Amino acid sequence: MSIEGSPGGMNPDITSGFWKGRLDLNRRVSLPGQWEKYLEVGTVENFHIAARGGRCGRRGYFYTDSDLHKWADAAARALESGPDSILEDLLSGYAELMEAAIEDDGYLYTWNQIYFPSVRWKNLRIEHELYCMGHFIEAAVSYRQAAGSRRLLDLAVRTADLITAEFARDRMHRFPGHQEIELALVRLYRETGETRYRDMAEEFLANRGRSLLPGLNLAGEMVSHMVRTRKARRMEKKAGYDVPGFEIGENPGGEEPPLLGLRSLGYFLSGSYLQEHRRFDEQVEPKGHSVRWAYGQIADAMLAGGMTAVPAHSDSAGAALSDPAVRGRRITAAEARWDALVGEKTYITGGIGSLPVIEGFGRRFELDNRYSYSETCAAIASAWWNRELAGLTGSARYADMVERLLYNGALVGLSLDGRRYTYRNPLESAGGQERREWFSTACCPSNISRFQAGLPGLIACGSDGVVTVDQYVPCRGRLTDPEADLELESGFPWDGGVRIRLRPDSDLAIRLRVPGWCGAWTVAVDGNVRIREERTPAVTYQQEMLGARYEELSLPGGRWTELALDFPMRVRGVVSRQEVAADRGKTAICRGPLVFCREGDFDAPAPVTEKLEFVIGDSDVPGVPESVGALSDGSQVLIPCFAWANRERLPMKVWFETD
Repeated sequence: MSIEGSPGGMNPDITSGFWKGRLDLNRRVSLPGQWEKYLEVGTVENFHIAARGGRCGRRGYFYTDSDLHKWADAAARALESGPDSILEDLLSGYAELMEAAIEDDGYLYTWNQIYFPSVRWKNLRIEHELYCMGHFIEAAVSYRQAAGSRRLLDLAVRTADLITAEFARDRMHRFPGHQEIELALVRLYRETGETRYRDMAEEFLANRGRSLLPGLNLAGEMVSHMVRTRKARRMEKKAGYDVPGFEIGENPGGEEPPLLGLRSLGYFLSGSYLQEHRRFDEQVEPKGHSVRWAYGQIADAMLAGGMTAVPAHSDSAGAALSDPAVRGRRITAAEARWDALVGEKTYITGGIGSLPVIEGFGRRFELDNRYSYSETCAAIASAWWNRELAGLTGSARYADMVERLLYNGALVGLSLDGRRYTYRNPLESAGGQERREWFSTACCPSNISRFQAGLPGLIACGSDGVVTVDQYVPCRGRLTDPEADLELESGFPWDGGVRIRLRPDSDLAIRLRVPGWCGAWTVAVDGNVRIREERTPAVTYQQEMLGARYEELSLPGGRWTELALDFPMRVRGVVSRQEVAADRGKTAICRGPLVFCREGDFDAPAPVTEKLEFVIGDSDVPGVPESVGALSDGSQVLIPCFAWANRERLPMKVWFETD
């Protein structure tokens, strides 16, 4: 997620290399294919039914509106990288459909519009009403930024005004069950400058944890939703449709730990599943549903970075954000949450969420590889949060985590041909899981498309006379603060050689991220070596996640300067903290930013790091295209985790038993 409205923001053209191919695939294959699926499963038709005032025929779960909105968000972000007649036509059709379906006051939620037109804001914890509207607002902001049109933005403003009129200074302290409207409102605030949207987002966060009986409230809403679903089914009987109700997770081919049902009940009753077990600003340990948790953190970081005036309501958790001390405490709290997440509840791929059913966090250091949920959407949310933290704090470790997720925990969600997806991403499988063309809960496909479409905004940024390069993706573009032309060439993720050409209008400083996985690096300026360093390699992957840093150089203005960077990508064995019982006595194989896995025989001997050689474009790697690199010792092959499950069902593992 690019930081809209931030100084020196950059949306460069990605010119070549690994990501050029992936982004082209997203535009040509994934996004058009997703639209066809939305036509096939009825998601598009639901809005047509709402537009004509229909009272039956709706298909899909109550939250499927959000899938189409995320698709529009993704398509708009893709257009920021250049015109595309197919996506432009589809987006125009989407906008026309929203204009027809939205009510005069801005209400847009087809589940209620079709089945319960006189009911609003019921079962907020369960029915994703505000979640769906939040994704609509995000799509409108992205469309405005890509096309320069207010067509969707004016509708979204009506929706946001409706929400603020209903919930601002709400004496019942209501809040959404799934965080999303909060960060959508902050994005709308950044686009429009209307502080009431920012304040409303702040109030939603502050309202969490005020209930004395969160489990009872959740149970009551669950029963209410079941009653409403039965009514909807009776209405649909004549139309011949079966209306689904509440679904707890997508678990195709997955394993579950013992007593998970009982444990999950405890999470629901305690309120931790929805992060309402205590006040938001008092929560440190990540708990509950991982996507919900991460979206809340994104909104919190966006608020800390974007609030410049005291909100009108004094009971908000950020009411004094104009006070630097208060803002500092908020950033400190975010960093403490990050430390708890990375140190205790993050997989080597960057994935988060170890438990099925709740799709979320387990106990501290509970990182079982077979049961791992590591939902694609959770990895994407973590990457967005880390991008916000990088801009908020200036620390390289957050941008480094974005890289780990880009190439591992998030990228695994999309197949190599751009047509099939994973929802759940374990780090060990007996062969029971395969990629699917679609899901009944299809949150991940459009989400990974909008994440990849937003990649240009993750590469570099500038402010206060400093240019920061975070991701080594081949590109060219222009920064506006400080003003500078940038060209970048890179072989990532296969090769650690990077060449950067920069022409600033005036003198500036440039910061270059040194990855946490890197044991040695060289930086040359106009052919002269300026920096050459080595360090003792990290032992655990958690240490790697803490090891990133920036190298800063001063560059003259008015001319091109060429920087040559070298980050040697050596095959390395990495272990985990001893507290993680599932990985004790095991080693994972990594190279550069990539984590590798082995598909096939579980009983084969563990690979020996020193014997593994990197190969790319090798025809002896069955089922892996020439553009994908692999590690081979002559008898076995390891492939990047993101390339797993692109063949038939095969056993897979990331961690190997070692002496």
